[in-house]
Amino acid sequence: MNDQQQPRDIEGILDRAHLTSNRTAADRLAADMAALLTQYERETVARRALAGDPNPSDADPLDYVRTIADNYTRHRDLPDAESMYLELAAELTLDDARVIRLAAEAVAKATPRLIYLAAEEDGKTAAAIADELGVTESYVYRVLREQRAAESQPDGTKPWDAFWTIERWEDGRWHEFAAQSSRRMDTPATLAEYLLNREQEYAAEGARLRVRVWQFGTSETHPPLAEATTAQ
Repeated sequence: MNDQQQPRDIEGILDRAHLTSNRTAADRLAADMAALLTQYERETVARRALAGDPNPSDADPLDYVRTIADNYTRHRDLPDAESMYLELAAELTLDDARVIRLAAEAVAKATPRLIYLAAEEDGKTAAAIADELGVTESYVYRVLREQRAAESQPDGTKPWDAFWTIERWEDGRWHEFAAQSSRRMDTPATLAEYLLNREQEYAAEGARLRVRVWQFGTSETHPPLAEATTAQ
């Protein structure tokens, strides 16, 4: 019985040895391939750096900032938040902190326009913008109202509907004696100065005049966009 089992045992040992040998060869091949790929990547990065590529490794410049932001989001309301700040202080230099602080200020100033473009050009909803940006929907709606109002302000680059009044100072107060509306291409300030100069040519000597300019339909609810007054 033992004599009959012996060949099978030898075959099993040989099979296991063969498999082990194959795995070892495969492992060696994988290691060699990984080393070649690593060497190729390093050489490619070096060539691109020598050629003047500012980001030869295609690294995301915001990776470290994202790490800080993610850690802050996870830990800011937890008891270990203070230890996170201490670790961050140990990692950063003063110059690192300066750069990140200035970048944060710039991003804060750019955020309203970013929200406007996301809504107007990308078609995102206020809810989607708020979720991606980590702010409330009410904040997004407020920013969109402000941005849309600013976008509609005449700047001399597109036609707009102007309404203006011309007033004369008499008896201690301003009296309106002319009002008109017109489609314009100039800025409100330019229009106000033009109208004042034109009226002064026909006004009595020493008369004090004032021109005020609005976007049509807003004179009852908004202050004038521009105003020009004769010198006293």
